[in-house]
Formats: sequence, C-alpha cells, structure tokens
Amino acid sequence: MSSGFLSLPLQLDLVPQRGILQLCQTKQSIAHHIHLILTTSLGELASDEAFGCGLWDADFDNLSSRSRLKDGLVQALDDAIRSHEPRLEQVRTDLQLQQEELSVPGSNRRIKNRLDITITGIMKGTNEPIIYKDHFFISPLSYN
Repeated sequence: MSSGFLSLPLQLDLVPQRGILQLCQTKQSIAHHIHLILTTSLGELASDEAFGCGLWDADFDNLSSRSRLKDGLVQALDDAIRSHEPRLEQVRTDLQLQQEELSVPGSNRRIKNRLDITITGIMKGTNEPIIYKDHFFISPLSYN
C-alpha cells in the first residue's frame, strides 16, 4: 500500500503515458529523504540554505585526526537528520571510518576514506523502527 510519497528517482517520462508518478511506502520515503539530506551540501538548496549536512565540509580534510573527523561527522549527520526529517525521533547515527584502496581503470590505485553510515530512529505515530544504511567515499565524496 502506498502512502502518497513519491518514489525516487522521479520517472517523469512515465507521466504522459500513465498520468501518475510512482509512489512508495513511508519507510522508503524516509530512506530517500535521508539520502537526499546526506548528499546535499549546506547552502546548495537556494530556498533553504540550512538543508543538507556537513559531510561535504570534511570532504578534503586531511589534517584532522581520525577520531576528531569521525566525531565531527557523526555530529553533523545527527544534526542534519534531526533538523530535516520530522517523521523520525530518537535518531542515532553510527559511523565507521576506514581507509580503502580503490583501483580505477586507466589510472593508479587511490586510497579514499570510506564512511559506513547507519542511522536508526523511530517513526513518529507508528513507533516502527527505521534503519538506514549507506556508505560514501570522501576525499572527494562519491557514492553509488
């Protein structure tokens, strides 16, 4: 059963054929919204410059210690989710930071910081647990 939330990515090419966009469940909508928050830089959204998170601020931070970087990222992610996802309460962010060697075809191997992010919370109104997991590579930021 869909609850009226649009599914991402939007498939606008289907609108002329079917007349509607694909809908999704509340849990999936929350996951899409969290991903959007995490991949948006602060100040990037002109209508709300506070939307996004500070993940991008640490993108090229090679000077901070790993524990200081991790603590700063957890705080930035927590603040962003609490501020911009009103359907969740009791939000908790866990972050694992590790270096990973990546081989890119046609170039040398690169070492990047991999962030494994787990965000847990309780959906307001239903008290259902929400668990969102994602990973990003920073220096520079990339995701799949």
